[in-house]
Amino acid sequence: MAAVPVLLTPVLLALGGVEEHAAQERVRTTVGALEQLGAERTAPRKIESTAREAAAVMREAHPDGWSLTAGIVVPAAGAGALACGVTLFLYGRPYPAVRPRRKYTDA
Repeated sequence: MAAVPVLLTPVLLALGGVEEHAAQERVRTTVGALEQLGAERTAPRKIESTAREAAAVMREAHPDGWSLTAGIVVPAAGAGALACGVTLFLYGRPYPAVRPRRKYTDA
């Protein structure tokens, strides 16, 4: 049970990283469309709509949620790793020596 957080940490952090990277790429392509924008009367409106669209894409990626997930999962994984290490250390210790029982006689 202690190894589960240790094993899930890279998976969760990788999922968060992939989602954040995908959102950043979508924002990049969205903002990249401004490059072809000329000095027209509708330019300010197009810039504002592009900014709103880019902000919406970043909100959909939930960056606050992933940073909270990392803040919880990393310490839990550290505690799990410590528990696994202690368990493995205790497995490696020798068992106490068996002492023969002494028989008491009335003689």
